Amino acid sequence: MDLELIKTFEEGTLNLKGFDHKKHLYIAYVYLNTFPRRMAIEKYCGHLKDLLDKNGYGWKFSRPITESYFDKLDVAMKQNPKSSFDEVVELLNPK
Repeated sequence: MDLELIKTFEEGTLNLKGFDHKKHLYIAYVYLNTFPRRMAIEKYCGHLKDLLDKNGYGWKFSRPITESYFDKLDVAMKQNPKSSFDEVVELLNPK
C-alpha cells in the first residue's frame, strides 16, 4: 500500500501534477478495501474536494463523476475479489 500517497491526499498536500487517473483509482481502491462503501465515498469526496479547493481547482470536483467511478470500481472488485489493483484497473480499461 502506498501510505505516502494516501497520507498526502488526506492532508491535502498531494502534488496535483502527478495525480493521474490511476492514482485516483488507487486511493478509491484502498478506501473500498478499508471502509464500508458509503463511508469510502464520503471520505474520498471530502478529501478530494479539500485538495482541489486548496489548489484552486475546486470547480473541477464532480461528486456524480466520482461516485460513478466508485460504483464501477466496487463492482469490478466484487466480481474479481482475488484480483490485484492493477488487474482490476485493467478490467475497467481493457485494451
